[in-house]
Amino acid sequence: MVSSYVLSARSADWIAHSAAADLCAQTRLEQTRVAKWDTQTSPTVDELVSNNFPAEVVALSLPLPGPNPVYATNLTTITVVSDNPPLKMVRVDCVWPYQNRGLFTNSSVTYRGADQ
Repeated sequence: MVSSYVLSARSADWIAHSAAADLCAQTRLEQTRVAKWDTQTSPTVDELVSNNFPAEVVALSLPLPGPNPVYATNLTTITVVSDNPPLKMVRVDCVWPYQNRGLFTNSSVTYRGADQ
């Protein structure tokens, strides 16, 4: 019975880390959604480029007591899918460590058109 409790507690802890990493990736994705990409102006304004979203290290929002936060790295990739109509794919990978099991990656992907 004790081993079942320990396994359940470890699973809940891993799920909390994964959910916090999802939140970090979604937060970065929201930052790309507010970037200006306007093809109706002259000259065209395009702030939705990878250079504007460098890798960032963030602390995971975990419900853990203690002074040692868990840090994750958000990597943002923006790819042109189509020029006509203008369409880009935005992918955010949140890479995070879990105890001594190595690194894990949570990814969020969206597509965005210009002038939105």
